[in-house]
Amino acid sequence: MMNVVVANLSRRMTDDNLRWLFGDFGIVNHVSIWVDYEDRSLRFAIVQMRHSKDAEFAIKELSGKRIARRFLWVDRAPKEFGALRRLCAEASRKRKTRRLVGLSLLNPDGDSFFS
Repeated sequence: MMNVVVANLSRRMTDDNLRWLFGDFGIVNHVSIWVDYEDRSLRFAIVQMRHSKDAEFAIKELSGKRIARRFLWVDRAPKEFGALRRLCAEASRKRKTRRLVGLSLLNPDGDSFFS
């Protein structure tokens, strides 16, 4: 099992859209787009795939691909919070947007993605 970070998403991207997109590469266990306190997309998502080799193939194929007028940034999700926050900040700098604040690493069920 492997978690994948997807950045630079369109605000209109849904969990189902991402599940369909990554489903072409293998079995998707869970998808969650991060949102702010007003329920607006932060343009980041975590996709959990069942098999690591499928996740690696998806990363290779989707990174830099243009989806909904935006070039996706796709990479492995690190295990610890600090590394994930640095990864998100790096992606934000590459997009030349505001820095993200108040990220939550809990999925909608209240469970941690990295347990």
